[in-house]
Amino acid sequence: MRGVGDALRKDEQLGKAILEDVQIFGVERWELWGFVVRCRIKVLPNERDSVRREFFRRLAAAFEAKGVKTP
Repeated sequence: MRGVGDALRKDEQLGKAILEDVQIFGVERWELWGFVVRCRIKVLPNERDSVRREFFRRLAAAFEAKGVKTP
C-alpha cells in the first residue's frame, strides 16, 4: 500500500492533488473472506474521488502482480 501511494504521489497528473504520504493504520477487522486494512491519503478538495479510484486500481494491480487474490 505504501509503495502504491508513493508511486501515485510521483504521478504527473494526480501527484499534485496529494498533500501527504499515505498513512496506513493497519488491520481494522478480519472477515471470512479476508481482512480490512485502513489507510488515508490527504488530497486537495474535489480531488478525492479521482485519487481514490486510481489508488484502488493500482492497488489491485499490485496485489495481482504479487499473487494476492482479491474478491
